[in-house]
Amino acid sequence: MADLPFQCELKINMPNANRSKATLALSPTGSVQLISGREKLVTQMVRAIVNENVFSGNVLNSNTGSARSLQALVTNVYRKFRERQVQYVNSNDPDLTGYSIWRKAAGSDTDYVRVSTRAVTWKYVDSNLENGTQYLYGISRIYKDTFESQFVETFAATPTAFAKNQEWLTGNYYSAVPGDSNLTIFVDYNRQFKGSELLNKILDIITTQDSNDPRKWIIQAQIEDYLGSQVNVSSPKSIVSYGV
Repeated sequence: MADLPFQCELKINMPNANRSKATLALSPTGSVQLISGREKLVTQMVRAIVNENVFSGNVLNSNTGSARSLQALVTNVYRKFRERQVQYVNSNDPDLTGYSIWRKAAGSDTDYVRVSTRAVTWKYVDSNLENGTQYLYGISRIYKDTFESQFVETFAATPTAFAKNQEWLTGNYYSAVPGDSNLTIFVDYNRQFKGSELLNKILDIITTQDSNDPRKWIIQAQIEDYLGSQVNVSSPKSIVSYGV
């Protein structure tokens, strides 16, 4: 995946009822499935509205629910979704080769040691670590295979064999998760998008109230991707509970 010009997305099975969660989609043999292109765009847009942070607070179970207010809310969500995509595209740096990962044990007087052997563009696994020992990491950026920056970010992590303690660490340039005698680090490299993965215009948003339960709504959106193709995005049936 690190060598692919475009990043794929994990395929998920969206919930078909309220209070249920999305699940990872697996092949018949149990392999993780990846998606790209238009399917990736649709999945991300559905996920953007099937999100407990979207329909929360005073929105859920209020008596002010209406098709118009739902349309306004979903429109705002998708506008922010497009703004994030624009930011990703504009932040691409053609001179960026990748990242270097540096490490030393916490409390040590020694200098940081580079542990990555080549520029990291996606994921690096630092293995053969001692569980329960805290390590300090530094991340630098490499430009044109020649120039290397000072640390753009530093963080501390402690590998552990206990799953309940393997919590994600997130910074501006990285995400990391400690494991059993290892640490997996993901870096924020240039994100490449296909035209079919970019939201260009919101053409229409339709909200339909469930005939049996007026608290439930179905959201359908018609959008245009960067290639000019029209794409339909629909939430799972009656996934939005809104109003009393």
